[in-house]
Amino acid sequence: MDEYDITRHDYGGKVETSCEKFVTGLIKLFDDLANFALSRLYKPLYSVNSDFDVEKLPPAYVDHFKLTWYVALGELIFLSVADQARLEDIKEAFYAEMELTAAD
Repeated sequence: MDEYDITRHDYGGKVETSCEKFVTGLIKLFDDLANFALSRLYKPLYSVNSDFDVEKLPPAYVDHFKLTWYVALGELIFLSVADQARLEDIKEAFYAEMELTAAD
């Protein structure tokens, strides 16, 4: 690992992973959860208004929802592992990825 300069984190002796893989996994999880949350909103909206067309939603609205969702869930995760070593490295990598995503 040292030859590739990969930083690994050990979470209570149970999980060991690189910071980048951890953040990538978080974002994939959050994306799936965001899609699930959105699907839970679409169905009631459609039942109230059968003319509701999800395709007409501006993509920027969905993107803003997802970014807010990622940050909110990220902060909950970070709060739950606040005592873990090198948490700041993970938070830094997470928010750097969020900055890139928001810029896109």
